[in-house]
Amino acid sequence: MLLHQTDLFRPHNDPDDHWDLACAFAIAKVGLCPLSGVLIDYPPGAPVLNHRSNPDLGAVAQLSYLSGIHVPIAVGDPNYFSSRSGDCFNPAPPGVEFVLRTLRESPLPVAISVVGSSRDIADAIARDPALFAEKCKALYLVVGSGCHDPERVKSLEWNVALDPAAYAQIFRVPCPIYWLPCLDDEDRVASPESREFASHYRFLQSEILDHLPQGLRRYFGAMYEKRESSFWLYALLESFTEVLAVERGRYRMMYSTPLFFDVAGLGITTAGDIRPKIERRNDWVYCFAPVNVKCSNDGATSWTSTSSPSNRMLFHVLDTDAYPMAMTIAMRTLLTRAFGVPELEKLSTPQGVRAVLQTS
Repeated sequence: MLLHQTDLFRPHNDPDDHWDLACAFAIAKVGLCPLSGVLIDYPPGAPVLNHRSNPDLGAVAQLSYLSGIHVPIAVGDPNYFSSRSGDCFNPAPPGVEFVLRTLRESPLPVAISVVGSSRDIADAIARDPALFAEKCKALYLVVGSGCHDPERVKSLEWNVALDPAAYAQIFRVPCPIYWLPCLDDEDRVASPESREFASHYRFLQSEILDHLPQGLRRYFGAMYEKRESSFWLYALLESFTEVLAVERGRYRMMYSTPLFFDVAGLGITTAGDIRPKIERRNDWVYCFAPVNVKCSNDGATSWTSTSSPSNRMLFHVLDTDAYPMAMTIAMRTLLTRAFGVPELEKLSTPQGVRAVLQTS
């Protein structure tokens, strides 16, 4: 089970969130990991003058229509984590209650992906840490900078800067954390080259857009054209030829893709093959390594490797040269097989994964 928390807006702040949402639906569609809900941040403010965004409920509706998977949606709270009381005598904001209710009512432990602000998840942790210890399988945190020395980090990463105190609270959660820092020591903008302790990679969009089935291309076209989300169904009947012709020639930076494979018990090889994570291989393109990590209330992190058991796992790119293309191939495989082929060969593994996707 996966609860996906995201800063998914229309007009978009960064299109990577729409790619992430498609991946979340895709792993559910092929039976890899059920999607239990989507929590969308309250918009943090206009990135440019006179630009206003709304939570993109229409994008969720489009993917629900295309996949046949219908999940509950909630919108987060605008208040900073440090300004919330977080005690049982004050009702939880709707987004926080959504998280707590999802955990309480789920028959299975739930993994939570955080790819936006940490504030609503942090509030939920503060209100009921025992629930997270019991029912949260893992928290995938795609936030922050992976440089082990906070003095080298030039500025707070975007998602951290949205609410540094909330980010610090996340690291107090009693369940396992799989930490995928967006950046290494860069100054807000990811470098074109991949880094050892950062999840970012870039791909030429034609490498995936050209291979997608018609419905999913229209989903992306409507997003890139900034079409009003209230007309989400009619948008799936249009071609968006012009805007997609422009976008296919552009590079897109991604940050969260590995989490969707890992939550399903899968890993990616240097060739882009999707394989069960339990396999013993020497060609994995990334791994998660145990660390000891500290995070101050101002959002600065520091970490050290450890050989002792730890429930804090840090994302580590093992081959920075192969990583971008490997992730591009893996995401293309996932999206095309999930939304383009009605029947998938289902394989079982000792870990209980219901399907293993093979690159063609």
